[in-house]
Amino acid sequence: MSATEVVKEFFEAVNVGNIGAAADLLADNFEFSGPTPDPIGKLPFIGLTRNNAIAFPDWTFQPGEFQESWDEVVVSVRISGTHSGDWDLSALGIGVKLATNKSFDLPPAPGNWTVKDGKITAFASKPSPTNGLPGILSALRFNPPKMD
Repeated sequence: MSATEVVKEFFEAVNVGNIGAAADLLADNFEFSGPTPDPIGKLPFIGLTRNNAIAFPDWTFQPGEFQESWDEVVVSVRISGTHSGDWDLSALGIGVKLATNKSFDLPPAPGNWTVKDGKITAFASKPSPTNGLPGILSALRFNPPKMD
C-alpha cells in the first residue's frame, strides 16, 4: 500500500467512527504536532481522536489533492462537525467542553504525513488560529490555547 493510500485509509476510518482501525494505521512511535499545544504520541492522539468522535459524531475529514514523495504525503484537509456531545480535552489541560450543538467547518489546512512500513509515524500541521484545535475552539466560541 502506498503512503497516500495509508493516509486515505486513516481519514476514511475516522470519518466512519472506526477509531480502532485508525489506530492500527499508526506506528507505536507516532507523533502528532502543530494543532495541539505540544506534540503528542500515539495513545494521547488516539484518545483525542476518540473524544472528537464522541463530541462530534459527524466529524469529517475532507482531504484535497494528495502529493506523495517517497514516504512523505502532503495534503490539505477541511475538517467539519457538529458539537453534539461533551468534548473531553482534559489530556491537553483544557478540560471538558459541554455540547453546544454548534457546527464548524474549518478552511483547508496543509498537513505533512510520514509513512514507514505501512504505518503512519508522524502527522505535522503548522499551528494556526483557523485550523486544528484552535480553529475548532474559536468556531465554537471557546478560548483557544496559546500556540507558539
